[in-house]
Amino acid sequence: MKEIYMIDSLEQLKSISDPLRVKIIHLIGIKPLTSQMLSDELEVPRSKIHYHLKELEKNGLIEVVKTEQVRNFIQMFYQPIAQSIIASPDLLLKQNESNNNFIKAFNVQFGESLAEEFYESLKQLCKNFEEKSSQNDSKIQMHISLTKVD
Repeated sequence: MKEIYMIDSLEQLKSISDPLRVKIIHLIGIKPLTSQMLSDELEVPRSKIHYHLKELEKNGLIEVVKTEQVRNFIQMFYQPIAQSIIASPDLLLKQNESNNNFIKAFNVQFGESLAEEFYESLKQLCKNFEEKSSQNDSKIQMHISLTKVD
C-alpha cells in the first residue's frame, strides 16, 4: 500500500466525500475487511456496503487484496490504495475558481519542527471561530486536514 495517494479528479473526490465511504475507508485502512465484516461493524445492510465498495473500487480508491472461498461464494477483502488519500491542491484550487460552494484552498510550507505548533494553533483558531459564531448565522461545515507531502 502506498503512503499517500493524491486525488486528481472530481469523480474521485465526489466518491470519497460520502460520510459512509469515509468510515469504510477508515476501517479497511486498519485491516482488510469483507463487505459482511463492514456491514456487521457499521450496522448497515450488506447491499449498501457492497454498493459503496464498488463505487470506491471503480474510482480506484480501494482494491481487493485477498479472496477466500466460503461455501459457494468468494469473499473479497478490501484495503485502501494508500494510507492517506488526499485531494490534490491543484484540483481544489481549480474547484475553488468554478464552484461557489467551495470556500478556499491554499498550500503552505514551513519547517517540520513547527508542524505540531501549527496544528495546535489552527485547531484553537477554529475553536475560537466556532464559539464566536452567532446562533442566527447560517452554518457551514468545513473539513480541514493537514498532510505532510514529501
